Amino acid sequence: MLRVTAYIVGVENWAAFDRALALALGSWKPAQTIVPVPELHHGYLVEVEAIAAAAL
Repeated sequence: MLRVTAYIVGVENWAAFDRALALALGSWKPAQTIVPVPELHHGYLVEVEAIAAAAL
């Protein structure tokens, strides 16, 4: 994973998102942008865009 952009509902959920990202990626720390927003479509709490590269 090279880069993660996440839109999270409410700044109060930032720490929970950081913990979830750490569980998913372990010690790997991609570049990231976290954007707190007031709401997302369909009542979702988080929307994530990730860019990854595969070694061939």
